[in-house]
Amino acid sequence: MLPRDFEVGAWMEMPVWLYPSPDNAGFTTWDAGKAMAAGLTFRPLADTARDTLEWWEAGPARHRELRTGLAPEKEAAILEAYHTRFG
Repeated sequence: MLPRDFEVGAWMEMPVWLYPSPDNAGFTTWDAGKAMAAGLTFRPLADTARDTLEWWEAGPARHRELRTGLAPEKEAAILEAYHTRFG
């Protein structure tokens, strides 16, 4: 079961996601070893999620309308199919 089985639109319904294909193989892979050796560090994902939500909520209400993402009904159908298949 893949998002394409549900006709999920790459980049609009699933931002920063593409269907796997030979044309985009390696698109999101890279070696960060050199940057890490030079001192690059990563912060916990939970911190990024929390800070992003705080930033979003602090902005003007008129800018809070999401223009990407799955419709709630489509997301529910995909999650139901996933849980049925994988438990």
